[in-house]
Amino acid sequence: MLICGAVLGVAGPARAADETILYVQRTSATCTDSGPGTTAQPFCTIGAAAAAVSAGQTVVIGAGNYPERIAVAKSGTPDQPITFRSVSAGALPMIVGPTAGFVIDGQHDIKILNVRIDGTEAVPAIDIRASSGITVQAGSIQMASWATAPAIRLASVTRSWMGPFVRRAPVGGITLDANTTGVEVRSGLFSTPVDGYMRSDSAGIRVTAPGNTVVDNIVSAFGEAAIALEPDAAGTLVVNNSIGGGPGFGIRNRGATGTAITNNTVLDRCRDGIRVEGRPPASPCKTTGSSSTATSASPTALAGRRTAWRSASTAVRSVTRWSTTTTCTTSTRTRPRFMRGTGYGWVWPRSARRPARPRTTGRAKASGMSSTRRTRPLPDTRRPLATAPPASTIPAYRTPAPDR
Repeated sequence: MLICGAVLGVAGPARAADETILYVQRTSATCTDSGPGTTAQPFCTIGAAAAAVSAGQTVVIGAGNYPERIAVAKSGTPDQPITFRSVSAGALPMIVGPTAGFVIDGQHDIKILNVRIDGTEAVPAIDIRASSGITVQAGSIQMASWATAPAIRLASVTRSWMGPFVRRAPVGGITLDANTTGVEVRSGLFSTPVDGYMRSDSAGIRVTAPGNTVVDNIVSAFGEAAIALEPDAAGTLVVNNSIGGGPGFGIRNRGATGTAITNNTVLDRCRDGIRVEGRPPASPCKTTGSSSTATSASPTALAGRRTAWRSASTAVRSVTRWSTTTTCTTSTRTRPRFMRGTGYGWVWPRSARRPARPRTTGRAKASGMSSTRRTRPLPDTRRPLATAPPASTIPAYRTPAPDR
């Protein structure tokens, strides 16, 4: 409508709040866990936002301390993941406390970006189980100095990307269990103070299952190794990683086959920079058979039989009857050991390869008696002494005449 040269417009409805974002701000005076999660009325806790979030939504966490452990029970989709992130890169929210962190169990397509976790003790800061499509990137994880769990633990996880910044983890940075495959640990930072508590078996990145990738990470410190590959981590790629100083190995492969370890930089390690070990041979001993359990008032009733029994009470004894075939027996002293620096690899001790040479007992030596275990006499290697020449062949000694 045009009136006197002026344009008059009809006012439209006000723009609705962005429904794809849920806000968390603990320090806000208007926060409530039963609210809509808007900027005017944000959630007070991250857990309340995690319970209300759905696929395609993002939980934006404001600065402040959040003493909680968040269980994410919702899943996203590959095109619409669920995201937890800080309000800005310079204002990281801090999840604090002895149980601080995230738990993702049985979910998929979730992202955790730029979140700081501090002070976790007996549980992992990020614990992911039976999940897929999980992304953990940047942020910061600082476990307690006396922590007893790794910073990140993956159990039965597939199709995921881990790139966190772990700055203190005395037990270990990230652990991939035997059922975790298809995980890419990329562009992460894993470290722990070398002057603090650090377990001798700790590793920055530990891979136990096949088909995973470790690339473009910065790793330093840790007692066993910066990057450790267990025997079943076949086909693991370890590429373009930068490894700094520490007490353990730089990269340790404990027998994983088909791995590619290339273009890594390793500096100032107290042990080998890159160590590749063979798999230990299986024990040559094999025992087959079965057992059955019966009861008897006394073990003497089974005298003469190959049995073992355990006293269950003064009146009734439990008897286990064994029917077994054992080809050989070995003790802990006859297990193979790795001969470092010899080129022989895993070697069986002499006691497992051939019988020990019989020796004379100490008792027989002390008493002068012959031993029942006869020994071969040592050869006489003494040389006969030289005899003196006859006196007739020795010239007579003459006193020299005095000088005049």
